Amino acid sequence: MRSILALRTVVLLSFFSTSVLCHDLDENSIHSRVIAQGNNQFALKLLQFLGSESHQNVNLFFSPTSLSLALGMVFLGARGESAAQISESFNWSSLEREKVYSALNVLLQTVTSHEHEQFELELANRVWGHQALRLEKAFVNEMREFYDTEITLRDFKQDPEGVRSEVNQWVHQRTNGKIKDFLAPGVFNSDTQLALVNAIYFKGLWKYEFSNKNTFLAPFYAFGSQDNEEVVEMMSQTAKLNYFFDETHSCRVLELPYSGNDVSMLLFLPEELDGLAKLEMSLTVENLKRWTSMLTNTTVSVMLPKFKLNKEINLKTVLPELGIHDIFDSSQANLTSISETDGLFVSHAIHKAHVEVNERGTEAAAATGFVMRKRSLDMNEMFHVDHPFIFLIRHHPSKSILFVGKVLESRSMKEQTNTRGQSSDEL
Repeated sequence: MRSILALRTVVLLSFFSTSVLCHDLDENSIHSRVIAQGNNQFALKLLQFLGSESHQNVNLFFSPTSLSLALGMVFLGARGESAAQISESFNWSSLEREKVYSALNVLLQTVTSHEHEQFELELANRVWGHQALRLEKAFVNEMREFYDTEITLRDFKQDPEGVRSEVNQWVHQRTNGKIKDFLAPGVFNSDTQLALVNAIYFKGLWKYEFSNKNTFLAPFYAFGSQDNEEVVEMMSQTAKLNYFFDETHSCRVLELPYSGNDVSMLLFLPEELDGLAKLEMSLTVENLKRWTSMLTNTTVSVMLPKFKLNKEINLKTVLPELGIHDIFDSSQANLTSISETDGLFVSHAIHKAHVEVNERGTEAAAATGFVMRKRSLDMNEMFHVDHPFIFLIRHHPSKSILFVGKVLESRSMKEQTNTRGQSSDEL
């Protein structure tokens, strides 16, 4: 059986109101690299923030690409300090506004343009507006030009639940049925003016597949402690893979490519059981570049647990900590390029993501046993994931981090980690 990775993420931003030439293409390509680098920096900054003391004991998964495209839609309509905060947080400030729009469009096109049948990678944007909202013509045209989306007008005042149902149905469809009931009842009400939604879906087969015959039960030391031993289904294989061990930061880096080679998973495993927090702080853009440049193709013995994560993040509480706060404040938000309606601001910002790494159609493990932490006597490098780790999903043509995740433990979370009281994390 082939191992399969399926990912789905969605971002919602809802608004309330209290009342080309070849030269241009080359230039846009350069600017899109600037955008990608800024997005990657934001991704690692968000990972570090969510790995801080107040968030450190939860599994994590999100899509920085989805986040940047959704906030890019807001950036189209933001002005003044509201726009500056978004631009500075993503390091877009070196580009003129129009260049940011074009570069985001190039990024969108690059990510979704592929000729491989072995994986699916789709990005979609959709905007719902209240039928009485006086939208700026330039905003409508720019959404069409740069995001390839029209604005669907609905009556939020009379039927907010009907619009919510329509949004949920669209999200369900664009994520291949994996994200259900995206919006909880009550997110929309009679004051809702606009909803911006971005969805990303990826499904890929490993280039070097795992065999279900080599899957077995093994220990996983949750939260980096031998006192929290859990039993998981561990996939295993030995293959020629890109690998690097950094003695300075005491971590191992492994790249698992997907069929087609456009996308790969990077795994970061601290040498020590409890070394994840230290590794998170060292995972900077500079170190990421250095580690990936040092990867060497060699024979590696890999053990990787199957895992599934469903994660919802309330961006309204997270983004202000990263410098984006005016858009959530009815007295400070400047979204006048969307509409001249007084007091337009972002009332809800929700990011929901799903990832599953498994062996398609696999039943129970074919062998039962426990694997101890011990070096092999042969010359193969060892990458045995039996304690917390970080993973990134990278899109090589655009140099973008599509997804970021962290696995700390295998059992479903006992405490509520999102605004709706639904959190499911399991290996």
